[in-house]
Amino acid sequence: MWPWQKPQKPRPRSDRIQIGGVPVPPSLEPLHFLIAGSTGTGKSQAISANLDVIRERGDRVIMADPGGQYMSRWWREGDTILAPLDQRSVPWSPFSEMRGQEDADRVAKSIIPDIETSGDAAEWQKYSQGLVAAILERLWESGGAANEKFVRLLTVAKSDEIEAIVQGLPAQTLFDTGAAKMLSAVRGIIGSALPAYRFLPPDAGADAWSIRRWIEGGSGWLWLPYKDSQRAAMAPLISAWLGEAVSAILDLEPSRERRIWLVLDEVALLGKVQALSDALTNGRKYGLRAILGLQSVAQLRQVYGREGATVLLSCLSSQVILRSPDPETADTMSRALGEHQISREHSSHGPSGSSTSEHVVIERAVLPSELQCLPDRVGYLKLAGDYPLAKVSIGITHKEPAVPSFIPRAAAQKAPPPVVKEVQQESTAPDEKIVAPGLSLELIPATCAGENLRHILTADQWQRLQKRTAAEAGGVCEICGGVGDKWPVETHEVWSYDDQAKVQKLERLQALCPSCHQAKHLGHAAQKGQEQEAMKRLAELNQWDAETARKYIDQEMKICRERSRHKWTQDLQILESKYDLKIPKGE
Repeated sequence: MWPWQKPQKPRPRSDRIQIGGVPVPPSLEPLHFLIAGSTGTGKSQAISANLDVIRERGDRVIMADPGGQYMSRWWREGDTILAPLDQRSVPWSPFSEMRGQEDADRVAKSIIPDIETSGDAAEWQKYSQGLVAAILERLWESGGAANEKFVRLLTVAKSDEIEAIVQGLPAQTLFDTGAAKMLSAVRGIIGSALPAYRFLPPDAGADAWSIRRWIEGGSGWLWLPYKDSQRAAMAPLISAWLGEAVSAILDLEPSRERRIWLVLDEVALLGKVQALSDALTNGRKYGLRAILGLQSVAQLRQVYGREGATVLLSCLSSQVILRSPDPETADTMSRALGEHQISREHSSHGPSGSSTSEHVVIERAVLPSELQCLPDRVGYLKLAGDYPLAKVSIGITHKEPAVPSFIPRAAAQKAPPPVVKEVQQESTAPDEKIVAPGLSLELIPATCAGENLRHILTADQWQRLQKRTAAEAGGVCEICGGVGDKWPVETHEVWSYDDQAKVQKLERLQALCPSCHQAKHLGHAAQKGQEQEAMKRLAELNQWDAETARKYIDQEMKICRERSRHKWTQDLQILESKYDLKIPKGE
């Protein structure tokens, strides 16, 4: 009898996962869960409802955590944080996932996942994987396996330096005569995958903390928190971590006693995770259990391709379907909930008498239109196997924050050169743009002055937004993790600017302590005579000297002056889509 065939003792009901009050049979856990619904429908609450049970059972968890909302409340001593911009993070390097040269190809595919397409794009992707693998292999061989050299070679090093390193490997063909276009495309693909790698500890290498070693013999939970403002840069790095995690799980010895949960609240926003479908299909005997949250089918198809998305959804045998306004998603989820038979009786009357007949018809168990109109936190539960479809209500889990959701790294680190997305030439621009890794300026164009939410919304609406923003951040600053002296946090509006269309778009609301908020609006701080305090804060949280801080301020002031020459149209759609607020008439 194999280890995973040993009979398992039944667990008490209090030890069971529950969804909307419905206990889930333990045998269904390794068949994985999908929680689908648009923003604000209760996906996070459905996940939160079971974290205490999972913790008390002693199960391990790997969680990609948007905003650190889960980590701040479910953190426990012995857990591990992997987030390069958070000072609590363990040091990591792609070299720490290697045991030898033979692992270079696997790690390269975690960094540059396969894509579901054909033609030039697929060919460029494979060449990109090959070049990354070649650099990993050669640095491993040389004993110079460290993040700084890895990032530099793949982003800003000159072609002749790279060519000399990859001699004798398949990637050498990228440097043949006539392959310049291919090389440029390949380096562009690699550059777009590495923006967050420059924040990794520069000297970390093979001896750094390892996901694979944690999977094999670690304890506690592994948190991968990221701020919304960091997601675009962090997503490729997080997907690489997850790719290494699922690969390591599939390399374990089979065990029925092991339970490792993979929890991805917004799976489609993290980019493609290499071998995720394989892990969901084959991970049962290794103890893998997965909970994937999804907003729309279109998002998933954009990342995994049409066939890849279909395969991924088919691996999630139990579904919780909440409100899905998108017609395509509603139709897909309606089909997933299945069909049922209905007997209908028809009576007819005529000169010769009456007759009754019965017709059996097959219909969707839940129509797409019903899924589009569900209230918040109400949905349908379909468990794998022969269990009846249930309409469920998801409760609200109240749990106070135990730790800050984010603490900017305090120790100054020498960062590798900035990543470039596309290599057009061998030289770099002399006046390179300075990017703030922790606290950035957000200067409002003069032509937009006064058009803030406090002015646009009613006092009641603004107060509700303030309370919600503070609550979602756990009552602490989302940048420094601290609080103010007179009041804990203030509400900051995060705007983006489409410089072509001249659209000022509200992206989100952010909880900031008064000191960080003042630094964000440096011009306002100067008007109050507090410019020096704001500049000091800016330099401190970004680990800059005074000269770098001044150059950054000048750079942002120049952008703001240019934007102040134009009129802007405001996009406030998020107020309705996320916060369910109607803009008062006349605005």
